Amino acid sequence: MVAEPRVTAVAIETHGEYTTTPERLDRPMKLIDRPAPTINLDTGNSYLSGNAPHA
Repeated sequence: MVAEPRVTAVAIETHGEYTTTPERLDRPMKLIDRPAPTINLDTGNSYLSGNAPHA
């Protein structure tokens, strides 16, 4: 709610155990029903955690 009036996005990045797979990344995104949260897909971290970024 603080970011929206300032037209600022809040990005969740693919770091750590909570966001390393698409399913895990989707979970925190569903916790907030607001337009500010976005995803910053770090393809390097995605690859290093065993995922295929292009897929």
